[in-house]
Amino acid sequence: MRKFILITSLILLFPVQISQAAPAPWGLALNYETKECAGFWAGDEFTGYGLPEGWKAYYPTHESGAEGKNLWRKIQTEAGECSFQMRNEEACCMELGYRFVSDNIGKGQINKLRDRTVPERQSKGIKANALWFVIVFLVLAAVTIFFLIRYLLRGRITKEAGVDKK
Repeated sequence: MRKFILITSLILLFPVQISQAAPAPWGLALNYETKECAGFWAGDEFTGYGLPEGWKAYYPTHESGAEGKNLWRKIQTEAGECSFQMRNEEACCMELGYRFVSDNIGKGQINKLRDRTVPERQSKGIKANALWFVIVFLVLAAVTIFFLIRYLLRGRITKEAGVDKK
């Protein structure tokens, strides 16, 4: 009986998201043919964005500062090196002599990703997680209630059977 409950619980919990992947870092994308430059974010555990044809992505080197703060430093590209700061990709593009065209050039992405509110960007993931939680909770509650009622009825039947034999 215990083996059945354990296996059932494991099967029900299997589709539940146990861990989440980290989002991709912000970077810079260059198009060498058109001399255009843009910010680029490849996505997170829910969504992935690819680069349009002719673009190449670059990411900054990561170093820890003296106070333990994370510092994003330089981006090395075939066109040169620039100082990268997230949300200020245009400055990096200007250092390289390229024309800034978008804060996120990811294929299929709206040009002004940062203008959208956080709930709008994350609502799909939050809704999916909440739905799984509700489904798993309801199934586990139903299984628990089923076995509780079964246990109680079995105890009552055993008591009645014992009384009748005497």
